[in-house]
Amino acid sequence: RERESVCIETNSSPKQDFLKIIHRHPCVVATMAGHEHPGGFVTDEAGVHHIAFECVLETEPGSNAYADVQVYADRLEVNGVGRVPSRILSFHDRVWQ
Repeated sequence: RERESVCIETNSSPKQDFLKIIHRHPCVVATMAGHEHPGGFVTDEAGVHHIAFECVLETEPGSNAYADVQVYADRLEVNGVGRVPSRILSFHDRVWQ
């Protein structure tokens, strides 16, 4: 089971204000943050994907933790290396402009 990102898992006022802003803009399909030690991923009720990438500090010696992201008209492809999982994130329910 994937851990929900601490970026949006609480109901604090600043986080709710952030979500209200991005939900008003259908061109926002994802948010990405770095340095979340265990990492996390969640898709919210509006269909926006939130990724917190795993921190390299928690990585076993000789391994790694990074990703590159390919952007397409209907999806994001996260190509993870080491601790960072690969994902395909569809955003057909959001409007790409």
